[in-house]
Amino acid sequence: MGGNEQAIQAKTILVDNIPPQIIFAPPAQRLKSATIRLQGTATDGLAGMDKVELIVAKKEDPTLYHARTVNGGSFNEVIDIFAGENLIIIEAKDRAGNRKEVSAIVTNDVDGPGMNPQISDHLGQRIDDKQSVQPGD
Repeated sequence: MGGNEQAIQAKTILVDNIPPQIIFAPPAQRLKSATIRLQGTATDGLAGMDKVELIVAKKEDPTLYHARTVNGGSFNEVIDIFAGENLIIIEAKDRAGNRKEVSAIVTNDVDGPGMNPQISDHLGQRIDDKQSVQPGD
């Protein structure tokens, strides 16, 4: 053997270009509450999880939002929501920089269903909001 021989070494390089997986049970589509609980798990089999962003934005004006960052993959957070329609966004990021996003729409029905009550007197005559009934009429 001469002095010009080299030892050859093989190295395996793993490239992670697969986004994380998110397991998330969307909350009820319609509720009456000032807060919402977001819970679930984000996993990544190769690089590992970096963080999960939880965002609740007012659908009519996405510049109004509440956000929470959770390091790692598991999340169980209570976040304020807005009256009306809310866009729930959960974005997971792994350590390789791959991202995955899931979303849902939740309506915070603070007013409840519209009501148009009809009130009648003892004779069955409809009374509107401009009439008054005096005892003995």
